Amino acid sequence: MSIISISEAILRLKADKVVGLPTETVYGLAGSISSQVALETIFKTKDRPFFDPLIIHVSCLEQLKSLTSIYPEDIIKKLFKAFWPGPLTIVLPKSDQVSDLITSGLNTVAIRIPDHPLFLEAASEVGPLAAPSANKFGKTSPTKASHVVDEFGGNIGVVDGGDCEVGIESTILSIEKGNFKILRPGLITKSEIAKVLGVGKDKIISSHSGDNAPGQLKYHYQPEVPLALTDNAKDIATDLLKLTDKKITNYKVLELSDNPLIFARTMYAQFREESKNPYDLLVIEKNKSTEGVWASIENRLQRAATWDLRH
Repeated sequence: MSIISISEAILRLKADKVVGLPTETVYGLAGSISSQVALETIFKTKDRPFFDPLIIHVSCLEQLKSLTSIYPEDIIKKLFKAFWPGPLTIVLPKSDQVSDLITSGLNTVAIRIPDHPLFLEAASEVGPLAAPSANKFGKTSPTKASHVVDEFGGNIGVVDGGDCEVGIESTILSIEKGNFKILRPGLITKSEIAKVLGVGKDKIISSHSGDNAPGQLKYHYQPEVPLALTDNAKDIATDLLKLTDKKITNYKVLELSDNPLIFARTMYAQFREESKNPYDLLVIEKNKSTEGVWASIENRLQRAATWDLRH
């Protein structure tokens, strides 16, 4: 049986096992950061390259503080009050408690406090947990327990915490010597962070190609069926034929909400569900906007797409 209780999950985590746990963003493949066996199992199970660092999930600021060599207390307090528990990850210089395997040999570590009671219970009982998304590397992230079961079958026990409320991965904010960089956009935007920190938006740099955070590869989040982005779905067959010499007739235009929060929440689920159908191609038409949360969605779409045919 792939679905397990939270008490069973905690027992497995304490025994150097990995389990699927729900967060508000996506389901994570969790293992104790104090278990080298569990950390290696995460990479092996996901087919994840060792150069891609993991995010550590903690239950409280006390756990977070122990993982960093530099703790900017005033900044952390502001972020905690506004955004945690929630979909914000911060990158700070790591302490000796953090394995180089987690950070891919970097001197920084990515940490967050997730907003899901079951995950927080596990982290409180077991200690900090490394938990990348519970899917094969580069593929669509899971937002339901059933997605984790589909991905790994009966090999991984997963706690069913319902559908993820956010649906895309957390915003990653690097904090170093008073400098702020958004390494991955998410539900929490640059404007919101700037307001909380009391700085201008120009003081927070958007740098989505850094090598010190997860999810930085060109192709990521990809569905099993090729995905094309287009200005107009009715032109997709002609445009794709010109570009690739591929004749596509059996394609599906994904109908996603005009509300960015709903779009984000349902996007990965639609990727997965429609990939089960006999389509040769999935199609999404041009976004209405690239501001705010739309920018985060655009980031995911660009990395998930096989072809971007937009002008």
